[in-house]
Amino acid sequence: MINRPGLVLAAVCASIASAPASAETLFGSNVSAAIYCCMAPTEAYRISDFATAVVSNATEFPASTFVFTVDGSRWDSGIVDIGESWIRITSLIAEVTNPGTFNGMIFAFTGSPTIIAATLNPASTMVPTSVVVAGNAVVLNAPSMTVGAGSYMLIDVTLAPVPEPAPLALLIAGGVTLTFWLRRRRRSDA
Repeated sequence: MINRPGLVLAAVCASIASAPASAETLFGSNVSAAIYCCMAPTEAYRISDFATAVVSNATEFPASTFVFTVDGSRWDSGIVDIGESWIRITSLIAEVTNPGTFNGMIFAFTGSPTIIAATLNPASTMVPTSVVVAGNAVVLNAPSMTVGAGSYMLIDVTLAPVPEPAPLALLIAGGVTLTFWLRRRRRSDA
């Protein structure tokens, strides 16, 4: 004999368990960014103030946010925009970035999903030496890079999917219901 209620409950639980995780974004997370030159991305080599913001669909660090002085010259890093899953840096002037082991930016995110990868978008007209993820931070290194005015670097950020809480709760509720139903059935058979 086919147990229809049990079969239906099992099918519902299986479909809920296979529900996809939600696509996450950087929206609502806090970002803190700074520029480092010319040896290492450590506090001793930070050359700009930290800039912080809450990421939304229009988060921009405008020109003059990351102003710094190197060898007596005042520099502006350009415009930095951060979206739901990307970082874009646009240069305002033509220049060659400072040489050294490390000359770049760190974007540290808090309150965001886990960052699992950061890659240079092929549409970019500036190419850094490296783009890496360190914890929940994106680290860009671009020593001795030739930059044209208006050129940009677009970094695609990949975030870990987060399981939807509702399907998980339904799966647990289904398991509890199934357990209760099986125990009740055993008692009535005895």
